[in-house]
Amino acid sequence: MRQISFQHFKKFLIFTALVMTILFFSKTDIKAEESEYNGLIEGDVFTDGWCEFKVTKAATAEESGEVTLVKCVNKRIVGFCYGDYLYDINDTDRVYDYDIVSIEENAFRNCSRLQTVQFNSKSKLTTIGKGAFRNCKKIKKIWVMSKLEMIENDAFSGCTKLTYFTTGSKNIKKVGKNAFKNCKNFKALAVPESKTKKYEKMFKKAGAKNVKARDMYE
Repeated sequence: MRQISFQHFKKFLIFTALVMTILFFSKTDIKAEESEYNGLIEGDVFTDGWCEFKVTKAATAEESGEVTLVKCVNKRIVGFCYGDYLYDINDTDRVYDYDIVSIEENAFRNCSRLQTVQFNSKSKLTTIGKGAFRNCKKIKKIWVMSKLEMIENDAFSGCTKLTYFTTGSKNIKKVGKNAFKNCKNFKALAVPESKTKKYEKMFKKAGAKNVKARDMYE
């Protein structure tokens, strides 16, 4: 049997340790790159100059992440139009691969210049928080084409000029108490045909006493 000298064995141990170290740090770097895609990780807060967002799910190279809209930071905002992604404020040629999944409590409250809010059909918004648009007295039209599930209490209370609300969602489970209180001009509700009766009842119960639901494709 071949004998292995102590020196050879020592070199073998050093080589093995070196290889394991390289593999460890390579793996760590890959994991960091995946969890910090575009420099953001879960819990990070950033702004686009108009609104503040919080990362609730980090994006990776393979999958988009998710954020909640925390608050409006510029009260001069006139319209909020959300497409597929949020633009990177540091590099306008790139986009953050992040979807807005919720709007937090009082996020746009008292934004006196805000007139329109729009989320397209590819957005993932599910929740409009309590008082999110309360007393936005110039809002006239709302489009939420995502799979909206909840409109919390007082969400649009005091939006006295609101006249039109469109949603493509068939998943609304809750329209909270006083969500449309003092929205006397709110009369037009456009929704999927199969939901006209149900949604009209829900919205009226939430304060939209004059609303009439119709098929959104009419």
